[in-house]
Amino acid sequence: MSTRRRSVISHGFNRPQSRASIISLYSAAYDDDKRRKLSRVFSAIFVHKKIDIYHVLERQEGTRTLAYHLFVFALTLVSLVFGSILTIDEWRPTLDAPLYYGELGLFVFFACELLLRIWSAGGVLKYRTWVGRLIFISRPSIILDILTLFGFTISLATGLKTREFPSLTLKFLPPLQMIRFLRVDRQLSSWKILKGIIVTHRQELTVTLVIAFMFLITGSYLLYVAETPMDPTLNKGNFKSIADTMWFSIITGLAIQVQEKKRDEALSRLVPAAATVIRNWWRLRCVHHRDRFVSTWKIYSIIPRRTHVHPSLKPNLEKAASIVESTEQTPTAVDPSRFHFINLPTPTTQSNHMRRKSITSIEDLPKRYVTAIKIIRTLKYSVACKKFQEAKRPIDIKDVVKENTQTNNRLSTMLVDIQRRLDLVLGTTKPASYLSDVEKRQLSLSARIEKVEEIAKRFETKLNQLEQLASSLIKNG
Repeated sequence: MSTRRRSVISHGFNRPQSRASIISLYSAAYDDDKRRKLSRVFSAIFVHKKIDIYHVLERQEGTRTLAYHLFVFALTLVSLVFGSILTIDEWRPTLDAPLYYGELGLFVFFACELLLRIWSAGGVLKYRTWVGRLIFISRPSIILDILTLFGFTISLATGLKTREFPSLTLKFLPPLQMIRFLRVDRQLSSWKILKGIIVTHRQELTVTLVIAFMFLITGSYLLYVAETPMDPTLNKGNFKSIADTMWFSIITGLAIQVQEKKRDEALSRLVPAAATVIRNWWRLRCVHHRDRFVSTWKIYSIIPRRTHVHPSLKPNLEKAASIVESTEQTPTAVDPSRFHFINLPTPTTQSNHMRRKSITSIEDLPKRYVTAIKIIRTLKYSVACKKFQEAKRPIDIKDVVKENTQTNNRLSTMLVDIQRRLDLVLGTTKPASYLSDVEKRQLSLSARIEKVEEIAKRFETKLNQLEQLASSLIKNG
């Protein structure tokens, strides 16, 4: 068999195997579409998670962001506290190794966080490319993080063999911890507010700084001249240079300012208490000297009780009441002869008895009133003395907290009582269960208004009856 024939036969046998079926073509296309959809879904989920991580690390919104930043704040605060305690010689042997391992763990944590920040920035369109990542790294907060990590790398490398910080490294460790503490405010909002305040009041701040600096230099120079002896060999005091006197002036000025503030607060508490003591003591002394100080009784006045009805008015009022009752029962059966005009006495003599009676001497007051006034003034004087003794004591934080707590409790009790009374008056809640039905109806404002309306209706009915009676009398007369 020739070679050509064999090739034709082989091609004839292999042709059905090499040709792809329609079903296989459709299945391959379906698999490709499915892969594309899955890749789109996974890429969307991946980008969404990246954006979530970016918002948690860089933004200041949401519960997760707040929880994370509080956690970072707690870590930095604990490291700063332990770094400050480590400067004490007694605690240094105990806390040196734990602080080293703690700082090593924080270094790894913040390094991973920095890498996560740079990686998650790709979820934002602005930082998606490599140029965008470089722009993101050039931000001030990221540069501060990189410099802080570089400083901690050097500090940890110095104690890599002994697993402890050397003495020279401990001097530079607190500044690094404080710089790391500043990263809590990543958006620099507080610094922006401070910048706005400085720009707004730049003239006042400049004048204040210039005047303060002039006074500082003048006072430091005068102090240096006064404290430095004429012989330089005898200069063994604390003020060996103008720098020492300048430092002393700054510290002394701050101490004097704090002392003046405390003195003003003490005077603001002491002066009213002392004035109250003096006033109550003088009034108590005036009470015991009786007639020597007449003006002490002029602040009082006697209000007599309301007198009874004048006797001449009683029979006339009884007649009027009987007439009204009879008209309510049978308005047409009233005898017109029973009505006549009544001359009532003028109430001028009665109103004179209701005026306040001023006191000019101790004889105008009854004895029991004088005794009550003495007791009241003695109590007021003792209370004023007690408050004055409390005002003389220095301010204690516990007393301030206790006083504020008592004030808040009183205010809350008053508010609850006001709310309860409003509810009872307006009828918004059910009254107390121990009250009777009549008392419950009388508590609300609507019930009282209904009662007033009923009284007005009855009064109107009586007026109508009297009008009918008067018209009938006119017709009969």
